[in-house]
Amino acid sequence: MIAPLFALTVGASSTPTLTPREVYVRVVTTMHAIETPPYLRFDAEVRFTHGSKVVDRSTEDFERTEDRRTFVRPSGGAPGTSQEISLPIPPDLFLGHSPPSALPSPTPESQLASGLDDTGGLKNIATVQAINVHYVVDALPLEDLPNCAEAIHLRLEPMGDPLRYNLRELWIDPATFRICRAIAVWRAPVITHDQDVSVLLDVDSGGYVTHWEITATARVAFGSYTVRQDVYFSSIEPINAAIWKG
Repeated sequence: MIAPLFALTVGASSTPTLTPREVYVRVVTTMHAIETPPYLRFDAEVRFTHGSKVVDRSTEDFERTEDRRTFVRPSGGAPGTSQEISLPIPPDLFLGHSPPSALPSPTPESQLASGLDDTGGLKNIATVQAINVHYVVDALPLEDLPNCAEAIHLRLEPMGDPLRYNLRELWIDPATFRICRAIAVWRAPVITHDQDVSVLLDVDSGGYVTHWEITATARVAFGSYTVRQDVYFSSIEPINAAIWKG
């Protein structure tokens, strides 16, 4: 089956036609052209549903994007009370990053870290200089999202390691070629076993992830139940100097 072509208007006098693969390449180029600030300050709201139990947590976070070292403290907490953690999905996940400096990269501790490369970026779009498309890319019908009208919808089938090339779907703003939403796959430890889980990620017009969620089935000796995690990022503030005091 030949995937349909997109007619994308980029000027008053021309309407070039792009294949789904060409759209994907342009998306990668566009996202990695977004300048990543050296630091990010943001708030996080985390809801963890564990069977019938729900746990909520609010934190104030500060990330050094160069090596993705992240420090968090409870919302309203006093300076000096932060703890360093490894975020599985930081707000700048899809953005391009400068080559890492001599600073050592932290050892991934995240439950979802297997889908990331050594610098925390999605492995399938880890370079701008040479974009090698490791997917079969097909077009799906256009779809209206809350903040992304008539989003281009792509389905991606990995041609290699499905956890290294872990994107499955992309929704793209046709005006800017920025990602609006994505579905990816990670392998995560869920209670007593490893499980491949789908992760839904919502992305704002600036290129930052504002929400991600996973749902998995936890197996125990007496049956199974659903485990769900929702994380919302807000008040995302690029910072050019390390002025935040943990």
